[in-house]
Amino acid sequence: MGSSAAGLCACREAFGDLALFFYDKHGGEVIGVLWKPSSFAPQPFKASTMRGRMMLMSSSESLMVPNVTAILEDFEVLGEGLVKAVEARTEKWSI
Repeated sequence: MGSSAAGLCACREAFGDLALFFYDKHGGEVIGVLWKPSSFAPQPFKASTMRGRMMLMSSSESLMVPNVTAILEDFEVLGEGLVKAVEARTEKWSI
């Protein structure tokens, strides 16, 4: 298993409920991430689903949304020595 595949497995394990992860198994150097649209729908607070999420402060209820900034930082930590850069292309989505 190449280093891209190892990084991909770590990302899938940690954030597979929020996003899909792709790489070129024939030698590519990029891991692509596609956020699952359902990830951005505010969800009721559950302690078991806190990983990668934060409380939505503009709500009167206890709702959670993805903490994208922290998740991107986690991508860098999970890929230490493998990940050269994390590039967020945010022009088509918002929380």
